[in-house]
Amino acid sequence: MSWSPNVHTYDAVLVRTSPWGERDRLTVLFEATHGILRARAISALESGSKLAPLLVAPALGRFTLARGRSPIPVLANVELTERLARWRAIGLSIRVAGVALAVLEGLDAPEETNRLFFQLSTDLLRSNPSVHPLSALAVFLVHALGILGLLGGETNCSLCGTAFTADIIAAAPDLRTFICARCFNRLYGKAEVSVILVNREHLELLHRMAITPLSESGRLELDTDALSFIFSLACARLDNILPGAVSALLPLTAAACRT
Repeated sequence: MSWSPNVHTYDAVLVRTSPWGERDRLTVLFEATHGILRARAISALESGSKLAPLLVAPALGRFTLARGRSPIPVLANVELTERLARWRAIGLSIRVAGVALAVLEGLDAPEETNRLFFQLSTDLLRSNPSVHPLSALAVFLVHALGILGLLGGETNCSLCGTAFTADIIAAAPDLRTFICARCFNRLYGKAEVSVILVNREHLELLHRMAITPLSESGRLELDTDALSFIFSLACARLDNILPGAVSALLPLTAAACRT
């Protein structure tokens, strides 16, 4: 294909496809600079389509988009570099990949944030889903919260800033703040308030996970209690900005709580 100002090729993650009319498919991509891109795959629903076998998410590849009069460009060519079929092999890996892809699709972020999430998601998708997939997802979520500025000094009191010394820390019901016993007593005294109690070990685990590469997530040996805490924290803090990701994560959170 000859180059023109309206034809561009992107290295991207294939996030999702869905039917568009009777013949075509809408393709959703995530690219490191632009974030979400959408393109129309012409005739991708028809029998014998050359594009159809390539449009199975998740996958990594080079996608050529041609822009015309329509606000949605046409997907002109696909060169897959990694099909990532292992993420579609079993139910658990499908659900884990679904959370990561939902995070990407829901992002509306500046270029630097897109770049960080592109690297984070490709690191996850290039890992082995048969080895500790839930631990890998937990590390992915902790890093995602950090990138979005939703995770800070959780080893310190959210109000006074001092390091936690007690084994049990009071947390708001939405898991947005963690406060020490002194601040809790100063604020509420003997009043009845709704709180949950969090182990200091959980908060220290957050710090370790924030500096753990995805490739080493299996070494954390996360138990179901830790997974439940991380998933619940992610659901609480992402609820307002990435509701689609939370919807994908909730079944895994419920499963961790039941185990």
